[in-house]
Amino acid sequence: MKPQWSPSPWARRVGASRAWQLSLDETHASLTRGDERQTIPLWQVHAIERQGGLLWPSCLITRQSEDCEIERIRLAGLSRGEGRRLRKTLHKMVINSMRADFRDISVKLGQDWNLRVPIEVQQRANDGWVTQSMAAELRASRDDVRQPETGLTAFAAYHHPMFQEAADGLPLKGLHDAYSPMLEDEVQRANHGVTQKALARHHDYFVGVEARPLTQEQAEAAVCFDDRVRVIAAAGSGKTSTMVARAGYAVRAGYARPNQILLLAFNRDAASELKHRVKRQLPGWIEGSDQIAVNTFHSFGLAVIGKATGRKPTVPGWLDNGKDLEVIEDIMRELIETESTFRIQWSEYSALLGEDPGASEAADDGSASEASIVTLRGEHVKSQEEKAIADWLLYHGIDYCYERPYPRDTADAEHSQYHPDFYYPDIDLYHEHLALDANGQPPPHFEGYADGVDWKRQLHRQDGNRYFETTSHGLRTGQSLAMLDAELRRHGLTPTPSLGNLGDRVKPVTVSAFARLVRPFMQHYKGTSLRMEDLIEMGKDILEGGRHSYHYTRRVRLFISLFTFIVDAWDRRLTEQGAVDYDDMLNQAADLIERGEWVSPYRAVMVDEWQDTSIARARIAKALNQQGASLFTVGDDWQAVARFAGSDVRFMTDFEARLGSCTTRYLTQTFRCPQALNDMASAFVSANPEQIKKQVSSHNPLEGRSIRYVPHGRGEMAAKLTEQLRRLAIQAEEQGERYSVFLLGRYKRDAPEGLAEITRAVSPLVRVRFATAHESKGLEADYVFLLNVHGGPPRGFPSTIEDDSLLELVMPEREVFPHAEERRLFYVALTRAKRRVLLLSESERVSPFLDELVDLGLPPLTDEAGAPIERCSRCRVGVLQQRQGPYGDFITCGGWKCDFKQKGNLSASARF
Repeated sequence: MKPQWSPSPWARRVGASRAWQLSLDETHASLTRGDERQTIPLWQVHAIERQGGLLWPSCLITRQSEDCEIERIRLAGLSRGEGRRLRKTLHKMVINSMRADFRDISVKLGQDWNLRVPIEVQQRANDGWVTQSMAAELRASRDDVRQPETGLTAFAAYHHPMFQEAADGLPLKGLHDAYSPMLEDEVQRANHGVTQKALARHHDYFVGVEARPLTQEQAEAAVCFDDRVRVIAAAGSGKTSTMVARAGYAVRAGYARPNQILLLAFNRDAASELKHRVKRQLPGWIEGSDQIAVNTFHSFGLAVIGKATGRKPTVPGWLDNGKDLEVIEDIMRELIETESTFRIQWSEYSALLGEDPGASEAADDGSASEASIVTLRGEHVKSQEEKAIADWLLYHGIDYCYERPYPRDTADAEHSQYHPDFYYPDIDLYHEHLALDANGQPPPHFEGYADGVDWKRQLHRQDGNRYFETTSHGLRTGQSLAMLDAELRRHGLTPTPSLGNLGDRVKPVTVSAFARLVRPFMQHYKGTSLRMEDLIEMGKDILEGGRHSYHYTRRVRLFISLFTFIVDAWDRRLTEQGAVDYDDMLNQAADLIERGEWVSPYRAVMVDEWQDTSIARARIAKALNQQGASLFTVGDDWQAVARFAGSDVRFMTDFEARLGSCTTRYLTQTFRCPQALNDMASAFVSANPEQIKKQVSSHNPLEGRSIRYVPHGRGEMAAKLTEQLRRLAIQAEEQGERYSVFLLGRYKRDAPEGLAEITRAVSPLVRVRFATAHESKGLEADYVFLLNVHGGPPRGFPSTIEDDSLLELVMPEREVFPHAEERRLFYVALTRAKRRVLLLSESERVSPFLDELVDLGLPPLTDEAGAPIERCSRCRVGVLQQRQGPYGDFITCGGWKCDFKQKGNLSASARF
């Protein structure tokens, strides 16, 4: 007899349940409710739970249908005993039913799928690369294997929560997992065969297509035609050669015609180099090589928009000619003249909020030391919030007294003399600013604060004073300033904002300075595909989070409002001219491709410098891939140094999460740096565990020490540089060679004074060029002289100059590892050298990066006289210096703004 359940008669009689009946057989549950009858395969039951009720608890059955829709069936009115029996019986029958169904599935998997997979994989391999999408189709065919009577699939059984928990569910997991490696092994085996055949068939091509034969790594990367291929290329490993060779191979192997191949570069110089190499290297090997498209992302985006809309936009001349800052300034001046809201907000921002407090500034709770916070009027206050109010009052021309003693004696056994926060003598008005949250509560650690608030309120009531309050929460939301303005007006004062009220106490932010902040903000805002609603929501989150000071929250709110005016005016100018800026160009192109309004003709897409990709560029690459193109990305996460331009290294390090599963290839053989230089530079950059590990080997046979530290005294860099270049010139003459030399600096200002004279003083056998480390990326020279390798702050290496915290709203997320991008930039500078690197710095302030290089094998640092360099224990940046004074010898720190000083000598006992 089938097990059956129905609600208790008493439950039905008192209205605790409607009539229903549930019966079970070996494979199905049948539920009748009124005229409705429902048949449920037992494998679709995913959970059975008890729901409240003392007398008649309900049984809640969760069902997941074949199309993955969730249905919850509540069976009410059961006695507690019947409810337990239903749950226990149904659970057991679900497991037994699935066990029987699984036997059918496992037999079919073992007999059919096991035999079919190798055959189907090989059939695909006969046509070329077995892609991950092909493997996914095979995997889906396995997961779709179905028990004929109940419809249970292997996928549903494997993921069924009740069967997974059962002991006899484990064999299913083992069987299912066993098939995945088998499929992966078959695909890997097949693709290895495809690779070997391709390398043999096109051997002459890979030997002759470039100036030097492709390495095994390069050739294997070139023939890999998976859906997505990520190539991680070491510095100087020939990634351009690999891309060019792959373009030709795609045609030779039949993966794509020349006009179906697209190479994308990040800037005009890189695109020009790729075009030159394609034009020079491929014509002798394939026909129609001139049809291979090589574009920057921007030129490609412009073409997409034109073809999709029938109206190709232009880039305005003022933008192409670098006049963008001038246009923003012009827009601001026009808004100041024509928009009263903008004018008022700009006046406050420029006068009071130009200083960047830093996004990490903690919420102000009044606990700062009194001596540390000074208002624009020059008085010391107890909190940043009180400073904000005082500065607002000064800016609006309001006379006030800060903490003037109350006119009568209030001191008693429990209270000292009362000093009201603000008093307005012209209207006899008292004003307390209270550290209270949205619920009127002080911070937990403010013991006794609430009692003090009550005492002040009672005092003012007793004395019949004009009195009002503002709060921390109100100040952050803007309500307190509105209340302050209203109270002052109500009692007879008219706040009148004017820069003239500040006198000479403050230098307001200029329009030009603000434009220099707005422009990169706009580029990041557009480059990350943000909408204005997103930006406003960020501002609200900061405002409501209560984690930052009033100055920061108010600054964010005003900046976003001002930015909204400016970006709207910017976009109107573009529209009026039928033009587009570079960021919108990429976003519009991505939109058109994603929506299918532009259909890609490309079957093979290759992207250079992938580690520097941005959200908009990644969208374009992903959209082209989703339209059927094989995506081949080449880059080196160790050289990701363009966060300031919107690049996000995580597109490289977290590729699969952002673009989909991929095949990864490595180019680890460099033709540039000597092995010793590679080893030290690689170990240095790999200190960050988030960087992708790779072992770089060199074809450069040069041996010996490849990095040398050259100290010099303060202000003596040019002389030391000239000396080192002359020594190199003598070496060039002796060996009959010509050398190229990069003088690299962290900043443009690192260029040595009198560079032209220094260069002329050196033999013509030595060609000298200055560049910043950023500018040197992708280039090489025989020797690299890395200049001013100082410790900061502020302009050191690593740089400790922070971007304005407002930019953090729109820039890619900052990495956790300290100086992550500065470390990669240092690596870039080191790996430009084909022979040697010389590190020049003042011996009094050596970069902490050099300490790490010493740990990696660089000889211990010494000063010009050969004495060991000792690091200051206080600032950890400056170098200890021996000094002599009228009262004897003493030690000081040569670091920036470090006041360490100690009597004695630099001896073993005095070193830190």
